Amino acid sequence: MIQNYIKIAWRNILKNRGYATINIVGLAIGLACCLLIVIYVQNELSYDKYHVHKDRIFRVVHDYKEVGSTEQHQIWGNAPIGEALKADFPEIEKIVQFSGQTSILLKQGENRFQEENVFFMDSTAFDVFSWKILAGNPHTALKMHILLY
Repeated sequence: MIQNYIKIAWRNILKNRGYATINIVGLAIGLACCLLIVIYVQNELSYDKYHVHKDRIFRVVHDYKEVGSTEQHQIWGNAPIGEALKADFPEIEKIVQFSGQTSILLKQGENRFQEENVFFMDSTAFDVFSWKILAGNPHTALKMHILLY
């Protein structure tokens, strides 16, 4: 029975080649678009799944728009925003503030290193995020030490 259906479908495809081509190409494009959307959504939902408390971590994004430009999203906020949010929302346990993407020149003795795309963050970052640290103590890694020359 199925063999007869396949034979009839093949004869109809050969009889109406233009119509069949449009249908098959449309079906292929639709399936490809659907597959691309599924892959995109899966990729977007896969970020930062390795953190222990991933369901309790939220990010505040600072939006701004300059005259004559498009809206840009930044991962920083003004310094008082963290404490203001904690005061207004008692369910906030810890706050980590990231600020500025910049380049920085590091030096140790005679060695100098130019680092690009550096972010600054609070010392509580390792209390909130589950990043593995290769060496050192995560509780003292981001403490600020100011050296005056």
